[in-house]
Amino acid sequence: MILPLRKCTAPNGTVLVVPDVPAAFCELARRVLAVPTPAARSLKSIALSGGPTARRCYELLATLPPDQMPAWEGVHIFMTDERCVPIDHPDSNSGMVRDLLASRTAAPATFHPMSCTAGASAYAEELAPHLPLDLVHLGMGPDGHTASIFPGDTIFSGSHDRVPLVTMTADAAGLNPHPRMTLTPVALDSARLAIFTVSGDSKRDAVRALLAGEAIPAASVSADEVVFLVDPSAFGAVP
Repeated sequence: MILPLRKCTAPNGTVLVVPDVPAAFCELARRVLAVPTPAARSLKSIALSGGPTARRCYELLATLPPDQMPAWEGVHIFMTDERCVPIDHPDSNSGMVRDLLASRTAAPATFHPMSCTAGASAYAEELAPHLPLDLVHLGMGPDGHTASIFPGDTIFSGSHDRVPLVTMTADAAGLNPHPRMTLTPVALDSARLAIFTVSGDSKRDAVRALLAGEAIPAASVSADEVVFLVDPSAFGAVP
């Protein structure tokens, strides 16, 4: 059971300060994947992210003992975003998920890697039949970005009916390398549960901005339930 060191409220969800972010992520993810889907849906769908914290989460998830592993059979694994690099490139989110998790599940899951070459429309077509998502795993950058949606990105403007499920993007500030492909809020907000995993003191300003109600991308995700798992280093001395 997650025993948070502190619990507080963000504009779009709950912030839990936890001593072990990957362990807390695994506990929440297992709960979602163990709950039966609604009668109208026979499969489950999740979207996973990249980054160092996500890597630690998936390394732990893939090595849980059999009695603690999620029920992977019938699960469709999508990506929240991808850098436009080959899947075997060290910066590929899809490559990381494939190697750490998708290829190691105890029962076969169906993995849907992102490909900038195939394009956003092709990925949206692949994703659409699996919405709403059961679980979205997201990170939060030092600038407050999430998935590959960056501060000032116009993806957040306008109503959802005018925004595609998937789009190409890039960081106009140049802080995050590579052109990108990303799920938009239309897809992210469909989720039953969105889990943000945030660790390290480099994220402290972003956590402070989140709790202050600033308009950072991470604060704009409005899934059915949003939980931020934050370690003490990232939370810092935020009041």
